[in-house]
Amino acid sequence: MKCSNCGSASFKEGRQCPLKKGNAVCISCCKKCEYYNVHNPYVACTYYIKARKDQEERKIVERRKDLKAVVEKYNKAREEQDLVSAVILLAEKIRIEKWFIANGIEV
Repeated sequence: MKCSNCGSASFKEGRQCPLKKGNAVCISCCKKCEYYNVHNPYVACTYYIKARKDQEERKIVERRKDLKAVVEKYNKAREEQDLVSAVILLAEKIRIEKWFIANGIEV
């Protein structure tokens, strides 16, 4: 078996690497990777952990944009005295705020 990163054929132990489509890499290549975690012996690769964190952060940013847009539409509807639209937008605003509260995020 060859290391899919450095090409070395003389390694005894390898790890599956998500960056190499699940192919094995030697331990020295694994330790050189930016996703290698020295401080946790149980989870050496933090690739999926960081990817999940980035995904969650993008979701929060999108929800904040949604909330801002809904609040602007709600205020405009109130100014125009369109009460039906204002009530619908208020319900949407509350729904988005509940999502933030349920996930322990400050609105």
